[in-house]
Amino acid sequence: MIEKAPGTTKQLIDDVEKEVISKIPNLDIAQLRFLLSHNDIDSKVKKDSWEKLIELIKENEMGPYYKLICTEIGTTMNESLFTDLKEANEKRLKEIDDEIADAEQNLGESEVRQAYLRKSEYLCKIGDKDAAVASFRQTYEKTVGIGYRIDLIFNLIRLGLFFLDHQLINANIAKAKNLMEQGGDWERKNRLRSYEGLYKMSVRDLKGAAALFLEAVPTFGSYELMTYEQLIFYTVISAVYALERPDLRTKVIRCNEIQEQ
Repeated sequence: MIEKAPGTTKQLIDDVEKEVISKIPNLDIAQLRFLLSHNDIDSKVKKDSWEKLIELIKENEMGPYYKLICTEIGTTMNESLFTDLKEANEKRLKEIDDEIADAEQNLGESEVRQAYLRKSEYLCKIGDKDAAVASFRQTYEKTVGIGYRIDLIFNLIRLGLFFLDHQLINANIAKAKNLMEQGGDWERKNRLRSYEGLYKMSVRDLKGAAALFLEAVPTFGSYELMTYEQLIFYTVISAVYALERPDLRTKVIRCNEIQEQ
């Protein structure tokens, strides 16, 4: 039996959340894409961003995303690299399809769902947006519990944030809210605040973002979306623009959680 030192319970829970919840897709990649596509970014920053992006593309076998990025920024694609990535994608997808077939023939509903989820997450990881959306919807149909269904919707929102697909984000935020009303738990409701706040910030709705972030700060759990330090940073930045001075003082400057950072 593991003995826990006093005061470590919250940290242990936080660590479990960080490990259990999928961090796919990697939103750091989306930030690199933004830097590469922005006209006012320094050329050295762009060069460094491209090198980092290529390493992440290789690490995550992102064949579809590599092709998309090269087309988007107008750079020549390394055909040898693309072929290697494409072959790795085809091999892994064949393996997962075999796992799905085996689960459907020989195993139970839970194993079938997990096999479909592996395919959805892999397609999401490699940046094949349309295929990932279709696969997550298939997985959703194989999923019974409301909590698990909400988690799949979170996946789709993250995918939307990754590609800044407004329709995908808005449709699934609305769907998540609807599912919450049917029986979503407190922890998932709080996670949704961080998701919606991040999207509002991305579309310059700083007042809406600040309100949601301030609600999320005391009970943050969306480690798959951002770090706690990033949440605090986003909260302060959005609040500075959105709040009047008295509210800024009481809700941000005097907030214990923010002061601790």
